[in-house]
Amino acid sequence: MFHVFRIAAVLVLSYLWASPLQAQNEILERSFSAEVAAWQQILDRVQEQISRPELTVEERDLLREQAEYVVDETTNAAREGRNKLKSLKELQSALGPAPKEGELAETEDVANTRKILAMDIATYESRVKQADFTSVQAKDTLQSIIVTHRTRLWDRLLTPKVSPVKPGAWFKAIPEFVGMLFLFVEAPAEWISSGVLLEKWQGFLAALGIVIVFSALIGWWLRSWLLARFGRDPSIAEPSYTRRLFSSLAEGIARGLLPSLSALAFVIVMDAAELLTGLFADLIIAVVSNAILFIIVSAVVRAVMAPDNPDWRVTRFTDNSSRMLTRRMIALAGMFAITNTIAAATDNFLVSEELDSLFSFVFGTLNAAFILALLQKRIWRLAPVEAGTEADMGPALATETVWPRLRNLFILVVIAAPAAGLFGYTDLTQYLLLNLIISGLLLGALILLRGLVQEIIALLFGEKQKEDGKTEGAADEEDQANKTLRFLVSISLDIMLFLVGGLLVFSVWGMPPEDILFWVSGVMRGFTVGSYTFSITDLLIGVMTFAIVLAITRTIQWVLGERILPQTGFDTGVRHSIKTAVGYIGLLIAMAMAISAIGLDLSNIALVASALSIGIGFGLQNVVSNFVSGLILLIERPIKAGDWIVVGTNEGLVRRINVRATEIITFQKASVIIPNAELLSNAVTNWTHKDIQGRLDVPVGISYNSDPEKACEVLVECAKEHPEVMSFPAPKALLMNFGDSSQDLELRVFIRRIEMRFHVASDLRIAMWKAFRETGIEIPFPQRVVHFADNKDPSKFTEKEVSLAPDEGG
Repeated sequence: MFHVFRIAAVLVLSYLWASPLQAQNEILERSFSAEVAAWQQILDRVQEQISRPELTVEERDLLREQAEYVVDETTNAAREGRNKLKSLKELQSALGPAPKEGELAETEDVANTRKILAMDIATYESRVKQADFTSVQAKDTLQSIIVTHRTRLWDRLLTPKVSPVKPGAWFKAIPEFVGMLFLFVEAPAEWISSGVLLEKWQGFLAALGIVIVFSALIGWWLRSWLLARFGRDPSIAEPSYTRRLFSSLAEGIARGLLPSLSALAFVIVMDAAELLTGLFADLIIAVVSNAILFIIVSAVVRAVMAPDNPDWRVTRFTDNSSRMLTRRMIALAGMFAITNTIAAATDNFLVSEELDSLFSFVFGTLNAAFILALLQKRIWRLAPVEAGTEADMGPALATETVWPRLRNLFILVVIAAPAAGLFGYTDLTQYLLLNLIISGLLLGALILLRGLVQEIIALLFGEKQKEDGKTEGAADEEDQANKTLRFLVSISLDIMLFLVGGLLVFSVWGMPPEDILFWVSGVMRGFTVGSYTFSITDLLIGVMTFAIVLAITRTIQWVLGERILPQTGFDTGVRHSIKTAVGYIGLLIAMAMAISAIGLDLSNIALVASALSIGIGFGLQNVVSNFVSGLILLIERPIKAGDWIVVGTNEGLVRRINVRATEIITFQKASVIIPNAELLSNAVTNWTHKDIQGRLDVPVGISYNSDPEKACEVLVECAKEHPEVMSFPAPKALLMNFGDSSQDLELRVFIRRIEMRFHVASDLRIAMWKAFRETGIEIPFPQRVVHFADNKDPSKFTEKEVSLAPDEGG
C-alpha cells in the first residue's frame, strides 16, 4: 500500500512541475558549469605561480589557501550531489523497472516522470564526476605546493658553498671580518660625532630617565607581586609539582624582568627620539634584544633547576647534576646570544661566501661543543624516588624514558652540523643547530607540561578514602575502577601531547603545520583497496558505534538483571537466559551498525561465509572450530591474558589468546598450547576471572590434649598479621573433624591476590608452627596400631600402639 502512495506522489509531482523542473535544471547546470570554470581558473593561476623561483613564503601560503578553498568547495559540491542522487534513485526505485518489450506499456505520465528522473540522475552524476575530478586536481595542486616547498628547502640546504678549508678562504674571510669589526667599533664614535646626540641630549636624557625610572618601578612592582603571589614559600615543607612549577616560572620571570624592562626602555626611548641611525642602530638593537633573551633564559633555567634549593626543584635531578646542567645551559645560551648578535648585526652587509662559510663553521663548531658538553650522560643523573611519591614525580617518567632515546640522536645531529660546515654546507649547519636547540626547548616544555597534566589528573582521580560502612572488597573494586579511568585519561592526554609536540617539532624542521594537516586529512579520508575505499574516520565511527551500542546493551542487561527480571518471579535460569539473549542480540546489532558505518557490503561477508562453509566441507572443521572458539573467547572474555586458569592437568597464567589456540605459562615456565575449542568444551577453572581475590584454606591438626578454641584463636591471630590477608571477609578457623590422631582444624582466609596462595599458605604454616610452640599447642604424630606375630605360634598376635615419629617412620 505504501508503495502505491509513493508512485502516486511521484506522478502528481511530475505532472505539476515537469516543465519548470526541466528549465530549472538547465539553469542550475549552467551555474554549476560556471563554478567549475571558476575553480579551474583558480587552480591554473596557482599552478602558474608555484613555478616562480622568487616565490615568497607569504605568497606560498596565499596560494595554499586558494587551493584549499577549491578542495573544500568541490568536496561539498560532490557531497551534495551524492545526497541528491540518493534521493532521486529512491524515487526512481519507487517507479519500478521499465516495462520490457511485449509487456503492457506504462502511461505517458509515468514515462515522462521516468525520463525526467533519468535526466536529473544523469545531471547530478555529471556534477559529482566534475566535482571529484576538480577536487583531485586541487589536491594534486596542494601536493605540488608541498613538494615545491620541500624541494626548495633541500636545494638550499644541500647546495655547497666555499669550504672553510679551501686554500685562500681564510685569507679573504679574516680581513673582511676584521674590517667589519672595525666598523662596529667605529659606529658609536661616528654616531657621537654626527651631532645627533648633541642636538637632543637634554630631551633624550630627561625622557630616558623618566622611562627608566617608570619601567624600573613597574618592573619592581611586578617582580614583588610575582614573588609574593607565586614565589617560593619557605613555610611549605613539601610543595607539590604544580606549586614548584609555577613558583619556578614566577621566580625566573621576576629575576629577569627588571633588567630586561630597563634595557627595552632604553632602546624604545632612543628610537622614539630618532637617535638610532645607521650601523649603530643595528648594533644596539642586536645587542639589546639578545641580551634580554639571555637574561630571561638564564633566570628561568636557574629557577627551574634550582641548584641550591632542592625542595623547590621542578626536575628530579641530583644536586650535582642540577648545578652542572644550570652552568652548561647558561653557557650555551650565552654562546647562542653572541652568535645571534653577530649574525643580526651583519645582516645589512654584503658578506662574501668565504666569510659566511667561515662564520658558520667557527660559530657552529663552538655551539656544537657547548651542546655536546650539555649532552654528556654523566650529568643527567636522577635522584631515587621515595616510596609513596609516585604521584608527585613530575616529569621524571618522561625524563627517564624519552630523553635517553633522543640524546644519542641529538649527539649525531650535533656532530653532523660542523662536519657539514666543513664541506661548505653553511645553511645546513645553521639549520641543524638552530632547529636542534629549538626542538630541545620544545621537548623540555612538553615534559614540564606533562608533569603538570599528570598532577592535575592525580588530583582529579586521587585515592578515595573508604566510606564508613563500606566493605573492603567494594572499596577495592572502586579503587581499581578509579585507577583504570585515571590510566585511560592519562594515556589519552599523553597521546594528545605527543601529537601536539610532533606537530610543533615538524614545523620547526621545515614542514609547515598546513602540510602535516593536509597529509593527516588525506590519511583520515581513507585509502582504496580494490573497489573499496577505507576511511580511518569511518573506521573510528564504526568502532565508536560498536562501543556505544554495546554499552547500551550492557546497561539494558544490567537493568533487566537487577531491576526488572527479579520482579517477574521467573526462575533464575530463565532470567539468566533472557539476559544472555539480550546480550547476544545487542552484540549482533552493534556489529551490524558498525559494519554499516564503515561502509562494507554485507553481500561480501556472505561470500566469505560461503567460502568458509566450503572449507569446512573439505576438512577444516577443527581449524574453523578453533577459529570460531577464539572469536568467542575474545568477545565473551571468559578468560583473558594474565588470568590464572586450570585446564585438566595444566595450570598456569594465560600469556596470549590467538584465534586458533591459547598459550599458558606454567609455574615451571613451560608453554602449553591449548586449542580454543577445548577451552569452550571442557571445564576451566579461572582463579582471576572476576577479580584477583580468593579464599585460601589451610588445614592443620592438633593433639587431643590441646584446647581447640585456643588453637582457633591462635590461627585467626596468625592470619590477621599477614599483609595479604583481607580483613573482610574476616579470617575464620573451624574444627572440621576428629581424626584418628588429631583434631582437624582448618583456617579459611581471603587474600588480596589469589596467585600468591602458595606463598601465603607457606607463611601461614610457619606462623602457626611458631605460635603453637609459644602457646604449648601440640601438633601430634600419626598414631597407628601394629600387630606382631608370635614366631612360635603364628596364630597368636600381640598389639602395640606405635607413634610414627619422624625418626621412627620406617
